[in-house]
Amino acid sequence: MLPHFFGGLQLRSNLHIQARVRQILTTRGLSLSEISQLSRRQFPNDRRYHIPHNLYHEVQRPGFSPSLHQITSFSVISRYRLVDWLTVFGFCLDDISRLQAILPTRRTSFLDSTVYDGQEWIPWFEEIGNPVSSRIPGPLTQWLEVGPKRRADSFPGPEGKPFLYVKIGCEDDLAFPDLLPGSIVRVDRRRSSPPGVDSNVKSEKALFLVQHSKGLVCCRLRCTDKDRILLCAERLPYAQVELVLGREAHILGVADMELRPLMSVRQPEVPADLGRFWIPGMVEVGSKTQTIGDYIQRARRQAQLSFREASERSRVVARLLGNDRYFFSPGTLSDYETMASPPRHVEKIISLCIGYSVKASDFLAAAGLHINDGALEPMPDNLLGRSSPTAAETLPDNEPGFLHRIAHDFGEIPLFLREAWASLGSQSQMSIRDVFWMGSNRVSLHPYLKDAILVSINRRNKKPRSALSTPLWEQPFFMLLTRDGNYLCASCTLERDTLVIQPFSDGFVRPVRFHNSVDVEVIGQVVTLVRRLSPNS
Repeated sequence: MLPHFFGGLQLRSNLHIQARVRQILTTRGLSLSEISQLSRRQFPNDRRYHIPHNLYHEVQRPGFSPSLHQITSFSVISRYRLVDWLTVFGFCLDDISRLQAILPTRRTSFLDSTVYDGQEWIPWFEEIGNPVSSRIPGPLTQWLEVGPKRRADSFPGPEGKPFLYVKIGCEDDLAFPDLLPGSIVRVDRRRSSPPGVDSNVKSEKALFLVQHSKGLVCCRLRCTDKDRILLCAERLPYAQVELVLGREAHILGVADMELRPLMSVRQPEVPADLGRFWIPGMVEVGSKTQTIGDYIQRARRQAQLSFREASERSRVVARLLGNDRYFFSPGTLSDYETMASPPRHVEKIISLCIGYSVKASDFLAAAGLHINDGALEPMPDNLLGRSSPTAAETLPDNEPGFLHRIAHDFGEIPLFLREAWASLGSQSQMSIRDVFWMGSNRVSLHPYLKDAILVSINRRNKKPRSALSTPLWEQPFFMLLTRDGNYLCASCTLERDTLVIQPFSDGFVRPVRFHNSVDVEVIGQVVTLVRRLSPNS
């Protein structure tokens, strides 16, 4: 009975796709027979692009999935964007950045920060107050309420895409405990000079993103010569290896912001290949791949994954996306590295991008396909089956309110993390009332809160646990509401009916204690933290 039920769901879904394709082709004055013939004329020497004349019949088969090249044919002939046609057939490229952000990683890796569907409607906010003069923390609901949705590509951002995003690995965290495994770090590419007299980075505390022959690392640097640097580990016994700039290492930028998940904190590990002295190799500059198989092989090696490890990672992706086609066996992964053309199924391409931490646009470009063709039109919302709410198309950037303050603090809004935020805090969902702005008062009640911008809380966890024996970086902290209506964020312990603020904060002149549930209320535990990393530049 159960297989029959799910088979019925699949059939109804496929019939829905069939009706949607027919409707889209009608808007271009095309029939399936005509587009099948046009695909053969457009690509006469490559059968992979040919659309079968019986596609509507094929769609009704359980497990049907068109190939990437066939979807590309639909895009080229109809003049609608490839990303929209992928959506029609049930594929979302924006799943790549979401899963890259939440899946643990052994080595520091890039995140795909591209928002592929710029026409998607993003929930946004309206201002109800002006917090510019406020210096103390408060929930966003004091100043914002849910407003009309906006197109993703209507959000302003800096020119030239100056920021990279990386996820810190558990095996190469030289900046520990300033950065923790799992932290998402933003890197400013405009500041890439090595530390020294002529550097464009004046702070000795600056964390640099460096690419070397063993991958990426985010850490402090020391110049040992004019063109030589030393990677500096703060607490852990990583091998000290001198690297020659331009040949054995490239500085990609300075880390200026961290999104830190606090519910899955773990102690980093020092693997043998980074703990013992190693001889640096040459860093590849630009793409030297001849085939898509070469590209896949290089991506796996940069991710420091074996075939078995990559296969297990794809198993997790398949479980999270609810489709076994996202899974690879080790043998299949090995075969892909010898291929001259990309995998047929889009599910495999998405899974490879997630598992190997590569951008979908880069992967498709290596396969000879491009998704950002400005000559193609976006599909109307009704053809994609999404509603079109009434909304402003641009964000106001000249009002000195809260949204202006947030835009100024962030420089750009990382929309690619919008679906991952709740999962990073180990929550199934999150609302605006769970997010707190940390104010402009830089006297903090916890060392990691000194340069904090935003925190999110879990309101279900309101009982501070005893963590006196855990190190500072592992100490939990909570959002508190005092009797006078002010909010405090601090690490604390509950001793009978007394809530005691931990003494390692930087702004107290005397011990602070509260009568629990009388002088103070615990609102919830902080689960994610966004903070600045570069105080001076």
